[in-house]
Amino acid sequence: MGLSGVGVAWRTTGVAAIALVVLGCSGSSPTPGVCSRAQHLESPEPDVTFASGSITAPTLDALVCGVTVKLISDGADAFLCQFNWDAEQPLADFQAPPAATLGLLEANLGVSALTPGSYSSLDGLCGSVSFDYHFPVVPSASCAGAVVPCPAGCAPSCADGSCDGCTQFKSEQIFDARGASNCVATTPGQPVGLWILSLSSFMPAGQGYAVHGSLLATLSDPFGPDTASLAFAF
Repeated sequence: MGLSGVGVAWRTTGVAAIALVVLGCSGSSPTPGVCSRAQHLESPEPDVTFASGSITAPTLDALVCGVTVKLISDGADAFLCQFNWDAEQPLADFQAPPAATLGLLEANLGVSALTPGSYSSLDGLCGSVSFDYHFPVVPSASCAGAVVPCPAGCAPSCADGSCDGCTQFKSEQIFDARGASNCVATTPGQPVGLWILSLSSFMPAGQGYAVHGSLLATLSDPFGPDTASLAFAF
């Protein structure tokens, strides 16, 4: 079987896997793909829907909710499916690392036609998916009340115009996938990872289109050997 055959098989099984994981059909408890915190997902615009799902890696296990999804025209007889997660109000349950905070998910994915079906970086379409989050390097560090010079695991915290206090030192982890380009920059790039976008329905709404479907992606760590698996439904 050639690469194209593998791609078709992966799309078919991948979409099934998304349905099982995100919709909670594994039989385990708590239900996979459902964040424990209360969600207020009233769409601010008629062409916005919401995605939820999971992302896992050797050191990462998180359920993510409240990601906005929007399909817009890029002005060239093609379309972009955009995913955005508000870093100021992250709606995620981090199981690992337990001290993880904030986070950001962004994606711009090329869609070549307004037709239900699968669109993938395997097909040479432009697109990028990225996920990053912050976590303390030393989760057990005691920084409350500490002042500069800060103890191990703590870093200066600047508040109210002063940098005398201390807070836990935080590091950032990034995972991403991209096609030959990211759909925004015109400069070609080196493809990394894989994404498969499956659209089951769409309809005109507001300034764009309200869409439903799923997103499956394999993301790479640009600074290490780890990969992350992302599965969303919307």
